[in-house]
Amino acid sequence: MLDLRGAGRERGGHQRGEGLSPAETHIYPIRWNNTADDSGRGGSIRELRIHPDDVHLGFSSFTIANGRFGQFAYLGRLEFIPTPTTGTPMAPRYDVVTVTRLFDPADTQPMSVDPKDPRRLVYDREALSVGELRGFSADGREVTYIGYPEESSNIDVFAADLSTGKVRRLTSNPEYVDPVDLSPDGRWTVAMDTRGSDRQMFLAGMRGVPPITDMITTSATSSTRNNGQRRFFQPILIDSHGDRGGYQGQRINAAGDGRAHPQPANQT
Repeated sequence: MLDLRGAGRERGGHQRGEGLSPAETHIYPIRWNNTADDSGRGGSIRELRIHPDDVHLGFSSFTIANGRFGQFAYLGRLEFIPTPTTGTPMAPRYDVVTVTRLFDPADTQPMSVDPKDPRRLVYDREALSVGELRGFSADGREVTYIGYPEESSNIDVFAADLSTGKVRRLTSNPEYVDPVDLSPDGRWTVAMDTRGSDRQMFLAGMRGVPPITDMITTSATSSTRNNGQRRFFQPILIDSHGDRGGYQGQRINAAGDGRAHPQPANQT
């Protein structure tokens, strides 16, 4: 973790990082304790995203259980440990403490067996299913993540309120979306997306198809977004109302059409 201790905090009217020099810059390791005795190097964390409060950290971690590969998202508080007495490295570091897994096995799941008819499956669009963590809204109220597909073979980004659990879909283009970031005013989303490449259209182009196949084929279908080491992502700017009808955002690095486009309405 890059820590601007002594120089990087906002104070005295100066902006964060102003006048920063190598002598005032420190990089500290981050450790997530996932053992009962606080030993070892801690858990493996990935997709780290700092919360807007600069205190909490969101991250993802892989799991392997019963021969199945999985992943969960977590939220914890960063605590600076200048002289740690347990765990490694035994050097000044940040520990992630009071960690919460953003998953409740007792909660409603996206796909379940109909209790009235075991021959049927029920898909719940409102179910909270935080997949790979992607960040937070500018006000810190929502966590963004790759969620369970709302349409078959359609990988999209969702946002969930950290207090209420209310879910909203941020993207709905059939192509594959990965990293996203929300603007400070909450009116825009920037997404790295394969839209325009047609890499996923042969799989996800049929809209409204229930995501039954994604129970077992998500990894295989989403992998077609790449061609070996070649990537097809482009930066897409999407307004706060998201993809809808003929509006699918616009590429930031594409040539414009010379026309002035209306600004999105303020969020309510």
